[in-house]
Amino acid sequence: EKRGRLIAGAQYGRLFALTPCKEGAPAADTKVEVIEPEIGGAHGLLAVDDDLFVVVNENDPAGRGLWRLRDADGDGKYDDKKLLGHVAGDGGEHGPHQVVLAPDGALWVVGGNHCSPPQPALADSHVPKVWQEDIIASRIWDPNGHAVGLKAPGGWVVRTDRDGAKWELMTVGFRNSYDLAFDELGRAFTFDSDMEWDMGLPWYRPTRVCELASGVDYGWRSGSGKWPAW
Repeated sequence: EKRGRLIAGAQYGRLFALTPCKEGAPAADTKVEVIEPEIGGAHGLLAVDDDLFVVVNENDPAGRGLWRLRDADGDGKYDDKKLLGHVAGDGGEHGPHQVVLAPDGALWVVGGNHCSPPQPALADSHVPKVWQEDIIASRIWDPNGHAVGLKAPGGWVVRTDRDGAKWELMTVGFRNSYDLAFDELGRAFTFDSDMEWDMGLPWYRPTRVCELASGVDYGWRSGSGKWPAW
């Protein structure tokens, strides 16, 4: 963050601000502060100016989603805590993940296939909402029970502003993308991976990098129902 502190948190614990010790000083001089107001269970963190954006994944389902902590008076302590967008569904390894600052100042949030995008984003979707999953042959669900019953749109990427006033669903159809990055031209990219124990089966899709083209469904469907590479 702008004060030079590192913001860190355990997957199931609270957030901390770390002020590294000076070069050559003993490590014990590193200062560790607990972030207030209390927040944790985070998968994604982003510090911008006096704001700290936190994607809460674990713990309380009612609090799952994108939060903003704001240091309104610039004294180094966060005064305000606000839920900008709630994410319904499961948390954990396939829940909401990272938040990234775009070149134009917007926030992009990545979610896995066990959770739904914030409801306002569904109302303003770049992706045609044709998710009926018309599968001609009988679907083979995962015999181990992973993602059984889960249907499209799967993993998703949404865009919002720093106040969470406007939400847009940018692209869908990933299994469990975790992060994204922008190149020097402003294009966004993510990576996605398929179920490891499906390697060698006709519907397995190798780990790949995808451009987050606006309005595209990249075709994740549970079990054997996913779209082929072509």
